[in-house]
Amino acid sequence: MLKKLSYFVTTAAIIATFGIGIYAMGDSVKISGVFILLLVILPYLLGIWVLSRMKLVKTIRVVSYVLLAISILGTAMLVDAMFIHTDAQGGVTFFVLPVFQFPAVLLSAVYGFLAQRRSE
Repeated sequence: MLKKLSYFVTTAAIIATFGIGIYAMGDSVKISGVFILLLVILPYLLGIWVLSRMKLVKTIRVVSYVLLAISILGTAMLVDAMFIHTDAQGGVTFFVLPVFQFPAVLLSAVYGFLAQRRSE
C-alpha cells in the first residue's frame, strides 16, 4: 500500500513539475527549458526505479518515505516559488531543487541496496 502511494504521489509530482515548468516558461517554450525540466524530474525517476528494486519491507518503507518527502516538499517549493511568493528569482528553484533531492534519493538507495544485500 505504501509503495503504491509513493508511486502515485511521485507521478503526481512529476506531472505538477512539468505543468509548473511549462507555465513558468510562458509563451517561449524552448528545448533547453524542457531539458532543464527533465533534470528536475530525474530525482523522482531515480527514486521510482530504486523503489521498484526493493524487496524487503524495511527498505520499502525507508525508500517510500524518502520518495514521499521529496515529492511533496519539491512540489510545495515549486508552488510556493511560482504562485505564492512570486519574485524575479523564482526560476532558481528549478536549479536548486535537484541539489537537495539527489542526495536524499542516493542515500536511501545506498541504504536499501546494502540492507537487501545483507539479508541475502
